Amino acid sequence: MLTFSNSSATKYNKVVRTTKPIHAVAEKSVGLENKQVKSRPKVKPKYSEQDLLLLSKAIYAEAGSDWISDLQQQMVGQVVLNRVQSDLFPDTIYDVLHQKGQYQFIIKKIEIKPNQRAIKNAKLILNGKKVCPENVVYQSEFRQGDGVYKKFKTKYSTTYFCYLNKA
Repeated sequence: MLTFSNSSATKYNKVVRTTKPIHAVAEKSVGLENKQVKSRPKVKPKYSEQDLLLLSKAIYAEAGSDWISDLQQQMVGQVVLNRVQSDLFPDTIYDVLHQKGQYQFIIKKIEIKPNQRAIKNAKLILNGKKVCPENVVYQSEFRQGDGVYKKFKTKYSTTYFCYLNKA
């Protein structure tokens, strides 16, 4: 046990560091000695492992560079989910990503191994985090749709997130 104090310390402001549980060094029992810690059952996510993998791959392929913000990565994922929810696009993540002419890593059959950051951002979006309105259904290096919701500019590229008025 380490005790840190200075000459002006009183019995109320000494700092004590110990590897023993608090009830072992306390003068009175704190009532934790016989308590059982109950763990909560794991909540099953509302998405499949395939959905997580596909969305993570899309995020990493479209916005995986270190200089791209988490927000931009999350917006890439949000666009995919917004398309799934729109009547104008296919109904699954797989079908949205495999829609003709949409995602280059699918078109060119590039094998993508997403990093932990892309997986984390995909989970946030799949678990319900909203980073843009549901009518933002385009993400590209050029403007499209009815207007630009947000533009990200780096020294390497510019990415537009665009909306449709009737998505």
